[in-house]
Amino acid sequence: AVALRAQRERDTVEQDRKRHEAVQQDVQAHERAAARRSVQITMYSTTWCGVCTRARAYMRDKRIAFTELDVDEDASAHERARVLNPRGSVPTITVDALLMVGFSSDGLESRIERATNARLQH
Repeated sequence: AVALRAQRERDTVEQDRKRHEAVQQDVQAHERAAARRSVQITMYSTTWCGVCTRARAYMRDKRIAFTELDVDEDASAHERARVLNPRGSVPTITVDALLMVGFSSDGLESRIERATNARLQH
């Protein structure tokens, strides 16, 4: 009877440990998702740029929040884009403090991941 009670206690402790671990993983996943959503993405673009169209479609499809500034229509956006990318090519994308000239989904996702990790460090 004593051995059975001791085994039940060990089982209960193990179940509690697993529950605690699962809750911790859920909390961390929630914090990571919130940090990812708070990353600020700005795309300096034009209406005629095919790569801009692909970047825009990718971010919309993946539900990635971003601000888009048309450098042909907005003189201050044009100037800011030139400071970031003196060549003046589009798209020029900022992900928090990280710069991306052009677009690739892998490049964008890696910058979002780096920005998310930086936010979680603070």
